[in-house]
Amino acid sequence: MQHLHIKKGIRSRQMIVEESVEIFNQYGLDITFNQLADYLNVSRGRISHFFTTRDALFVAISEAYQLSLNVIRNEFLAERPNYKFEDIQYFFGRIMDNQYAYRCAIMYAAGAGNSRKEVIQHNNESYRRHRELIRVLASNLVKNGSVTEDIFNPDTYPIFEFQFVSLFTSWVISKEIYYPDQTYEETKPLFLNGILVLFKPYLK
Repeated sequence: MQHLHIKKGIRSRQMIVEESVEIFNQYGLDITFNQLADYLNVSRGRISHFFTTRDALFVAISEAYQLSLNVIRNEFLAERPNYKFEDIQYFFGRIMDNQYAYRCAIMYAAGAGNSRKEVIQHNNESYRRHRELIRVLASNLVKNGSVTEDIFNPDTYPIFEFQFVSLFTSWVISKEIYYPDQTYEETKPLFLNGILVLFKPYLK
């Protein structure tokens, strides 16, 4: 019986996270817990039982985003273990689709002040993972003959890495601020090409 209760609790928490994503994406980040409870058709206490603060809820949303990102990466590596630069557009496109699906988390994280320790810590961990991802990605592209070893020039790689990580998150914010009247599908090629062009100086 206790095991069943725990599983039900997990499902309730997961439901709150998944449905909150849709609500924050549609109605914005200023929604209170009381308003969120109305949208979810649950009590405010039900939300607070799992998430005592908005930061805690958004960290959980960010963790769900990271899990889905891991699935995308693992599927890509299983499908195309010897990927070349031509395959990267497909991979990045899927990542962008996932980012847009969880755009509320990215927008929330971008506005985190120094006092919000939990969100800042999660942001720092996310930044570290993204830096590791691009280094592994670039290493494999060098190994597979798609880009030159110049990509790891110690004078220019930190700049490339910074631009890559920044563009691969800030495009979501740019879409919402500068292109509010255009759909994601309409703007996706612009942002995707903006990221891919960073590799241009190193392509063979």
